[in-house]
Amino acid sequence: MKDHKHLTNELRFDSQIQFTADDLFGGKVIMWKDDSLKMNNIYITTQGIHVLVKVLPNSPPPLPLFLLFMRALTSALG
Repeated sequence: MKDHKHLTNELRFDSQIQFTADDLFGGKVIMWKDDSLKMNNIYITTQGIHVLVKVLPNSPPPLPLFLLFMRALTSALG
């Protein structure tokens, strides 16, 4: 999958960081809702996406499930 923007919209996330794939392999993506998380110090390599994640105060639940979902999604797509 070269571009994950349509998947970000379909899953109703607000933002994404991605490393695009060559053909069907090697892509990585992190998706999040802007009212829950803030991403800083973003560094993208062919090995992965490195980012400092800040959980915002009063984030809507279920945030732990949301974070696990992001981890599973990046593993499945990468």
